[in-house]
Amino acid sequence: FFFFFIIIMLCLGACFALNSDVLLLLQIKPILSGDGDGDGDGDGNPSLSTWTLHTPLCTWAGITWSFSNGTLLNCTMPNNNNNNTSLSNDPSIQAYSIALTSARLSGSLPRALSRLPALRSLDLSNNSLSGGIPASLLAQTLGPIQSLRLSSNQLSGAIPASVWDLCPHLRDLRLDHNSFSSEIPAPVAAAARSPCASLRTLDLSSNLLSGPVPSLLGEFANLTQLDLSNNRLR
Repeated sequence: FFFFFIIIMLCLGACFALNSDVLLLLQIKPILSGDGDGDGDGDGNPSLSTWTLHTPLCTWAGITWSFSNGTLLNCTMPNNNNNNTSLSNDPSIQAYSIALTSARLSGSLPRALSRLPALRSLDLSNNSLSGGIPASLLAQTLGPIQSLRLSSNQLSGAIPASVWDLCPHLRDLRLDHNSFSSEIPAPVAAAARSPCASLRTLDLSSNLLSGPVPSLLGEFANLTQLDLSNNRLR
């Protein structure tokens, strides 16, 4: 009897296990809100307060979800998804994009964002995020991300060279209106061998960048918008 009881409990645990992306976002939530010291849960932020296990995924502010086959979760029209809290247990659902512009974020950039394997777009512009960009955030583990927008925050420090690791999928990179310093990083060897063929927009304006402009930027054949103004470049 005890053996069957254990089997049943293991089955129940597997059936009701939380989706891994949902768990990660719940960990990320207090860091983005500025409660990352463990003393808060991020619920004081109006947008992040919607990220709870008691609210359907379709009502999580700023999150677009997809299934593992690439199909987006339909949250735009009235349907069962809008009230379905059980989707948090569906292992096939993944975070597809995060858009929290002007959301009163005041924390830092969570390293755990790099563990969202399906993330295509991250837009945290027009907030008060501070600190640097963790090199691990820009590693290739950050899924095939196509758009990274961190404009108009209070981010500082050097831009990690691993930013070029996001190639070749990256189309849109905007780090303008922050306090990034030092030089525009040269790519590591792997990225140098495959320049950002998909990159269309690169905006590093209004920072504290200095030094020479890397010659590699001239090899971005499909770049249509480049803004390096209001820096200390030569």
